[in-house]
Parts: sequence; structure tokens; C-alpha cells
Amino acid sequence: MVKAEYIRKRKLTLAAQELASSSSKVLDIAHKYGYDSPESFAKAFRKLHGIAPSDARKTGVSLKAFPRITFRISLKGDKDMDYRIVEKDAFNVIGKAIETTSVDGENSRDIPRFWQESNQNGTVGNLISLVGGADAVLGICMDMAMEKGTFTYLIIVENKIPATGYEHAGGPEMESYPEGDVNADDYRCEVWVPIVKM
Repeated sequence: MVKAEYIRKRKLTLAAQELASSSSKVLDIAHKYGYDSPESFAKAFRKLHGIAPSDARKTGVSLKAFPRITFRISLKGDKDMDYRIVEKDAFNVIGKAIETTSVDGENSRDIPRFWQESNQNGTVGNLISLVGGADAVLGICMDMAMEKGTFTYLIIVENKIPATGYEHAGGPEMESYPEGDVNADDYRCEVWVPIVKM
């Protein structure tokens, strides 16, 4: 990708983000990102994102993103990435966590290993069973300590316990590992969740 093309796509990425998250006029955003007319902006926007600029404000619409290029060992940001902004009500989750770090790419080894182990030892299946089924299993990064490069990574499912007439009591959750061969196919552990009647 040549420099001018990347710059154009990066500007259209930022314009789409601004359209989706603000009430600024399309014309003002077009001028801000270097377009002389709303027509030329709309044409370029539609070519990259596949929709009109005004449609970028619709909930759930897919947009393309060209991330800022960063220089390390390799060049990143030269590939497009589809994304969409979706509003979602708050929800409770239950899961398992590890602490990891981005220093020396440790997280790129820890997280795949964590998923592999959690699938093999039944943790993911147990979480899904505990909540009575899950539409999706999610990975979450949180508690980022940017100066240290450390963060918490969780494998979680949406906690559907309220459907049973109970809700989370807010206390700690515990995992119980009975004696036995934890690598055996029939080994089962338990997750104890504090609940109260709704």
C-alpha cells in the first residue's frame, strides 16, 4: 500500500469513528479530513466503507478500520479490519482468569495456552453448564497496568443464573477441585457461586 493511499484510508477510518460517536455535521467532518465537498467525501467514504457517511451513525453497522501504523520489528496497520459499534446492556459474567504481561510477547503465548488448557480440562464446558448454556464464550482483557505491561485475561460466559430465580450475591466465587487425576476425561471440578433468592 502506498503512503498516500494509507493516509486517505486512515483519514476515512477516523472520519467514520467520529461520525459513529459524535453529532458533528457530515460536512464539518468532510472538511476536517481534507475533502472540499460533501460529494467527494461521500464517494470516498462509500468506496471504503460500503455505506453513505450518514449511515455510519446507525447502530450495528459494519465499518472498516485502518489502524495507526506502528513501527516495531514489523509493520502493522496496513491491513483493513471490519468493526461495528453495538450498544449492549450491562450483564454479569462468570469465568476464570490469569495474569499475564505484554513484555516480550508473553501474552501471545500465555493466552492461547490458557484457552487450550481450559478446553482440555473441561473448564469451558463447566462454565457453560453452570449457567445453563451460553450463546458465546468470551475472552476479556482488563486491569491493564500500562507502565508494567501487565493485565488480567479472563475466559467468561454470560451468567444466566437470574433465570432460575436467583441472582449473584456479590461475594467471591470459588473453584473446587476434588482429589483425582485432573487430566482424566471423567474428572470434574465445581464452581461455587454465591447466590440469593430474587
